[in-house]
Amino acid sequence: MSTYHGLQVNYRRRFQNRLLINAAYTWAKALDNISSDGGQIEHDAFNSRNNRGPADFDRTHRLTAAWVYELPGVLKSNSLARTFVNGWALSGMATIQSGSPFTVLGAATGNAYFAQVARVRPDLAAGRTIESARKDGRVQDRLNSFFDPTAFANSEDRWGNAGRNILRGPRQTQVDFALAKTFRFAERYAAEMRWEAFNAFNQTTFSNPSNSLPLVGYGTTGTITSTIGGPRTMQVALRLRF
Repeated sequence: MSTYHGLQVNYRRRFQNRLLINAAYTWAKALDNISSDGGQIEHDAFNSRNNRGPADFDRTHRLTAAWVYELPGVLKSNSLARTFVNGWALSGMATIQSGSPFTVLGAATGNAYFAQVARVRPDLAAGRTIESARKDGRVQDRLNSFFDPTAFANSEDRWGNAGRNILRGPRQTQVDFALAKTFRFAERYAAEMRWEAFNAFNQTTFSNPSNSLPLVGYGTTGTITSTIGGPRTMQVALRLRF
């Protein structure tokens, strides 16, 4: 069983100074008992209500914005130079969204009751809450301890009281730019020259942290060791239309 509630706001406007903006914001919450077969690793098959929590794909906030700015012409004489210099358009797209939720997993269990899941969810440690497990501050300053693993304790061979997808990973941001111009040779023929920069500001997007508790201690639980996407990439393309 799944539910989804959301608020969506759209903004679109063309300005007199050659600028077009199209933006959309979504505030939403998606809940389910299981989002995919991979979610069975923390899925209680005997009590589906125990699996209720944010969907794996849930994003509380998501903002997307796209824009196109037609650059003003700088040459009014010399038709040949004007053909190459004037008529360029600068466009871009930005996406900012909340991180994806994840579940803290307890140590591996050999209990036959849990044979299909291998790991079960842990307990919240005595006197601890979900809020106390979360940490604030820049992600770069929390790579070795994104959340506090001492807020959890292994539940041995039973389902713990820590829920599914109760923590959320780092926010994700992506900004792309493009500069393009279309050259028309006749009514049927045109060539588009395009320069594109993906992840234009070379921002690092971090993946979710390690979420598994070892049998003893806390090991690398809560550390972030990988990223999503890649560094800034640029490309130049020429496309012919006929």
